[in-house]
Amino acid sequence: MKTTHWFVRTFLIILAISLSSCPLRDVEEVDCTEITAISKYGIDKVFRTMQMIDSYGIKEDFYLLNGNGNVDLDADANNYSLIYRSSVNRYDFEYGFYELYVHKCPEFHTSWNNEICSEFVFGTNKVANVCNYKIEPTVEFLDSISVRDKTYYDVIVWDYSKHKDKISKNTPIITYISGKYGLIKFVRKDNIFSERIFE
Repeated sequence: MKTTHWFVRTFLIILAISLSSCPLRDVEEVDCTEITAISKYGIDKVFRTMQMIDSYGIKEDFYLLNGNGNVDLDADANNYSLIYRSSVNRYDFEYGFYELYVHKCPEFHTSWNNEICSEFVFGTNKVANVCNYKIEPTVEFLDSISVRDKTYYDVIVWDYSKHKDKISKNTPIITYISGKYGLIKFVRKDNIFSERIFE
């Protein structure tokens, strides 16, 4: 009887040790300490308005609705989520960056009209459309791009072109975001594009 108790107790101890040494999630472990995304995509300040002009010369303002629940001009530069609504087409646009993320590595996310909302996790380089996994974007990183004679650095391009038949007319399929300045350009499925006016 004592032998049986000893065996059971030993088995439980070994099982507990083995479980404690196993990760609780199946996300691949990545060393995020060398990732430079924090310095590239943290913001200098929160823009309360962003003015755009489209390929027909029509201007449109994007007004800040809220961000992080209580956004202000001194918001944490490395952890933010900002939501805008446009004045003409009533776009709802959200973008944000988290230095401290559930997967340890920084994460950048975007959303248009709650139809296409995707996240990119640095280090793992995983991208996913959290609204609809069937229309995940292609994500590209540009060192710089010129928009209306202004050069923007550290730009992320979110491209849904290969899924445009699954996206509504009023939702952009290509989005250009500058780490420091936010939305700088977007293209709709009818090829009408809008560019940031930055004085």
